[in-house]
Amino acid sequence: MKRLGTLTMAVAISLLTVSAHTAASQDKVLYNFGGSKTDGKSPQSGLTSDSKGNLYGTTVSGGANGVGIVFELSPESGGAWTENILYTFGPTSGDG
Repeated sequence: MKRLGTLTMAVAISLLTVSAHTAASQDKVLYNFGGSKTDGKSPQSGLTSDSKGNLYGTTVSGGANGVGIVFELSPESGGAWTENILYTFGPTSGDG
């Protein structure tokens, strides 16, 4: 019985390893945030998409005030993505 438990554990670990490897191999960098006053830095939370394939999210720093932005990433032909800053959080307005 102990041998069966060990075998079951080995199979479970193998499946988890294969699943983790498969998930990691599907990751793709769409955009590199520079963190300047005209860009965000350190994206946070999940992304939301619209019917056109645009992605929306937030960063915790960067932007004109250094405390983050709300951004839109739009797909371009050839696989490139363009960032559009929708909102810049303010350092003292309590919105960031």
